[in-house]
Amino acid sequence: MFRTWSSFARISVFLRDANPELGKVYLEDKGFIVPFLIPDGEIPTPYFNGSLPTTVVLDKNGQIQLHYQGLADYSKESFYETIDALLKR
Repeated sequence: MFRTWSSFARISVFLRDANPELGKVYLEDKGFIVPFLIPDGEIPTPYFNGSLPTTVVLDKNGQIQLHYQGLADYSKESFYETIDALLKR
């Protein structure tokens, strides 16, 4: 993330059907500081249906507020406005 919020819980990276060590090395090389999680089973379809990359933003109650499949530009102001609006709820 290019911007931080004091009440933003976290961003997690889920890796599926790939070498977990390569994913960890990539994140470290790029300087990303995010939790790296490996699912121990299938990821529920509402969150992931096979399209990579997939971005899912949950609200404070765990409800999906943003679900985007494909590459995303997180430097756009509209993304930050969406997150800001969610945090104000």
